[in-house]
Amino acid sequence: MKRIGLIIAGIIGNLMLLSGQITLTYKTHGFRPGDSHDFVFMTPAQEGLSGPNVIWDFSQLETTQRSLTSHMLDISNAPQNENVSNANFVLEEFGNYFYFNNTSGSMEQWATISGNNILRYDRPIVKLKFPMSYGYKLSGNFNGVQTCSASCSTPVSGTYEIHADAYGTLILPNDIVIDNVLRVKQTRTIQYGQGNTITEVTYRWYSANVRYPVFVIIKYITPQQSYTSETAMYAHAGNHKKSATQVEQAANAYSSFEVFPNPFDNQFTLRLKLSNATKLSIDLYDISGKLVYTFYKQHRFAAGEQDLILATEKLQLQNAYYYLKINDGNQTWIQKIVKQ
Repeated sequence: MKRIGLIIAGIIGNLMLLSGQITLTYKTHGFRPGDSHDFVFMTPAQEGLSGPNVIWDFSQLETTQRSLTSHMLDISNAPQNENVSNANFVLEEFGNYFYFNNTSGSMEQWATISGNNILRYDRPIVKLKFPMSYGYKLSGNFNGVQTCSASCSTPVSGTYEIHADAYGTLILPNDIVIDNVLRVKQTRTIQYGQGNTITEVTYRWYSANVRYPVFVIIKYITPQQSYTSETAMYAHAGNHKKSATQVEQAANAYSSFEVFPNPFDNQFTLRLKLSNATKLSIDLYDISGKLVYTFYKQHRFAAGEQDLILATEKLQLQNAYYYLKINDGNQTWIQKIVKQ
């Protein structure tokens, strides 16, 4: 059977940031008719760690020749809308139409139309639930019928789970750093009739400032193999040209950060120059994105230039790459450093 997926809704310079953990709500991240959202496709990537305070570094990915604009449509502007009575909203991607009942509490998929193939659900798939924050998990069953002609009809059933499984900092190509992002993992196991079963796993990273995902990875798992199908990045991630819910402009609390020596042995110096007295959190992460140690947590530093000697001998670090992350509650600065 033909597989059909959604980039946005769950198959497939530094930014100014909001403080506090992100929560997805209908007001800030619900789908709106009339919106569009641009993606560029990237070379394949692995999804990285789950859990709190993760750094995901996708800065080395390269763009491909493919791109996508997802269109959010009013139901009246979609084909065959009279055949999907439960839907009030449609997402169009690559000429495929995905029909949803979009409310303040949830987003349920009731049908998919792709050419002559029509899949209607008797029991829908929940794509998003509002509000959603780190740790939220929901699972359920779905079923329906896929048709391609008067004589072609196949029952479709399976299970789904949505899980806000991680939050942290996302690093994208072109020096784009997005802090305070929430990752939502969606797993859908699909059985076509009495035949093939396939599992589709989608990871979507959401920013507090952008209504739709800023990064997406789609994987498929079959009895024969597991592979990454799509990796895509929000085309305007560096400047919020489109689809922003809001962008809070915060005063830059520093003029510069500098780390030396780099590579380092058992300690290194962080030279910071602050234009105002500022509370900073300073953390060390390993190359996988896992938090290793917190040097300072919301510690108040005086204005001016100062050197912080950060000792690592007691941490027994392996010789490897690490990330030093500095956050003032509004902005994040990340430096890759080397232990030798």
